[in-house]
Amino acid sequence: MSNDVPAPVRSRPTGWASVVGRAVVPAVVTIVVAMFLYGPKGLLTRHASSSDKNGVTRIAIATKDSAFNVVPPSRGGASGSVWFKSRAPSLALQLRAAGLVPSKRYQLELSTDQAVYTVARLTSDAQGRLAFDTTLTQLADDACVVANRVPPLPLRGRVKIKFWVRRDASPTVAGSACSGNGDGDSTYALLEENVGTFYGTPHERR
Repeated sequence: MSNDVPAPVRSRPTGWASVVGRAVVPAVVTIVVAMFLYGPKGLLTRHASSSDKNGVTRIAIATKDSAFNVVPPSRGGASGSVWFKSRAPSLALQLRAAGLVPSKRYQLELSTDQAVYTVARLTSDAQGRLAFDTTLTQLADDACVVANRVPPLPLRGRVKIKFWVRRDASPTVAGSACSGNGDGDSTYALLEENVGTFYGTPHERR
């Protein structure tokens, strides 16, 4: 499988849908996405983790059952990958996933030996996919976490990280960045297949 980091998230060009007939687009998009994500060198093919010569680590994430066995797509499981450079002053990560419930809210959690941090709120698109890029200078709860906040964790030295995607059971509040699904379901949609190791290095002086 290719370990290439995906391109940054970009919006679709205006007028794209008008170029191709509306009846053809859904089928073509479905086929292309399936080949891109699940083909022999696709982003979501099943390898627990890998690292390339540039020091970029990829961690596979997937739906798991109560026994922590991976649930395959044929049984309704979702899957994805997280990429990050293993040695850097800050943690620049990219997450891509597919097979989730469309247009639902999720929380991205990073679990360490010290604590679990809710670092972002995500929304799946109409095809049930997630695409998220961010750079973290420390591990800390986002602004939506009010109760039981834990102290931030500086990214210095070796940090073992698990990447989790949880269904957001927060109340639905129109126009709020902290709005959730409001359905009481806070179970995990994606769990890591391997633990990532990040080495925080000093910032270069200029």
